[in-house]
Amino acid sequence: MAMANCTDIEDGRRNTQKEETQTRGWNKLNHDILVKIFRKLRDEHLLVDVSMVCCSWEIACWDVLFWEGDCHQLELGLGYKKRLGRPMDYSEMEIRGMRLVKNIMEGDKAYATPMNSWAHSLLCLLLDNDFPVSDRILLYIAERTPQMRTIIFSRSQRIARRGFSRAIIHWKHIQYAILGPIADEHIAIAIGKSFPRLQTLEFFHCCIGQVGIAIFVGNCGELRRVKIECCWLLEAETSSSKGGLRKKAEPRDFVEWPNDLVQVLVLIGDSYR
Repeated sequence: MAMANCTDIEDGRRNTQKEETQTRGWNKLNHDILVKIFRKLRDEHLLVDVSMVCCSWEIACWDVLFWEGDCHQLELGLGYKKRLGRPMDYSEMEIRGMRLVKNIMEGDKAYATPMNSWAHSLLCLLLDNDFPVSDRILLYIAERTPQMRTIIFSRSQRIARRGFSRAIIHWKHIQYAILGPIADEHIAIAIGKSFPRLQTLEFFHCCIGQVGIAIFVGNCGELRRVKIECCWLLEAETSSSKGGLRKKAEPRDFVEWPNDLVQVLVLIGDSYR
């Protein structure tokens, strides 16, 4: 009788283990195993599809995309519109974008590293065309990434002068910057004051003024290269007004550039906004 009871107990344990194995979902898979699997997938698939499955998969995706190893770059925007799943206006996109940024940058640990230490180790910020960057998103990131060296803003129309100025005061180590349509003389002054170590500055599809460029050169002592691509040059007498006269920036506009230490490269291109 005792032998029968032992057999029944053992059979019960086996059945229970079998049921647990059968009912165990992918969301219960070991975190390290998920990370190994996700490393084989493309970044846009992780951001758009895989991270949407469940919380544990999302954390594993963030490990691969942002937190793992010696990753010092925060890249936002790749496939972001597809992640939203449906068309929506800019304000709703911005709300979702803020939520995503907080989800990435908040928490206790990032790949076994305290989140604060991980954020402080970020050296490059890349905001792609698809990502709805705004004043509050930029400020939120800037407050947490004081060691930033490179900023690349493909889309920056929604960043106001004041918002940009408030954000960049947290970045004292910037050496390389690419700016989309945000630049004017006020931005030039803010950059000149906040980026003392700036070495390379590029503008893409911007309205710029020679006065603004002069401000960069005068305030950024380590600046050695300015690249201007597909930009509009504002006339000096109207450079402070949005509706002022403007023309396509051309190399001849800077042919008499007085500072021999700074190389100014102007690319005309075929398209202007």
